[in-house]
Amino acid sequence: MEEEEQPVQVLIASEHPQVRSVLRRFAQRQPGVAVVGEAENEVDTVALSRGVKPHVALIDYRLPHFQGLQDNPLSRVCGLNTARLIAYEVPNVTAILVTNADSESCLAEALGAGAVPYLRTRGVAAKVLALLPQLAE
Repeated sequence: MEEEEQPVQVLIASEHPQVRSVLRRFAQRQPGVAVVGEAENEVDTVALSRGVKPHVALIDYRLPHFQGLQDNPLSRVCGLNTARLIAYEVPNVTAILVTNADSESCLAEALGAGAVPYLRTRGVAAKVLALLPQLAE
C-alpha cells in the first residue's frame, strides 16, 4: 500500500487581513498545500510555529511584535526577528519573508535572519506556491 503524502503545511503571518486572505486563497487552490494557521503579530506567529510546526512560514517583513504597536517605528521590522526566533526554536520550519520593499539591504537582512527565500509581494503568491513542495523537503 502506498503511503499518502503529507500536505505542505503553511503558516501565514501578516498584520493585514487582506494579505492573509489572498495568500490563504491561493494556497487552498493548490493540491498538496494546507494552511495550518494565521497570525497578525510576532508573538502569535512564534507561538503557532511552536504548536503546529508548519513546513513553511510566510512572514511579513514588517510584522509587528504585538497587535496595537503598529504605529511604533521600532516594531516595524519584527518580521526579521520572527524569522530568527523561528529558525532557533523550530528549526525545521522554512521562513519566507515577504515584503513590498525593493531594497538590497532588506534582502541581506532577511537572508541573515535565516529566511529562505525572500519574496516581494508583487506576484508573491504564484512564486511561493511554486516553491512550497521543494521547501518542505
